[in-house]
Amino acid sequence: MIRIAVIDDEPLARSGVIASLARHEDVQVVGEYADGEAALAGLPQCRPDVLILDIQMPGKTGFDLLAEV
Repeated sequence: MIRIAVIDDEPLARSGVIASLARHEDVQVVGEYADGEAALAGLPQCRPDVLILDIQMPGKTGFDLLAEV
């Protein structure tokens, strides 16, 4: 099972990615975050194998988040 967290500030984009991932039996979405700060707080608890990450977000960009993870 691949554990995935989805981080995107646009709710429609985030839900579209999650809906696409739901079609795969070997994937589990373990986290969903609307911004970099929330992701930083939640990622240690959900412990994903993969991040699907929006690059352009207000506040922390995707690259900022990666640097801190």
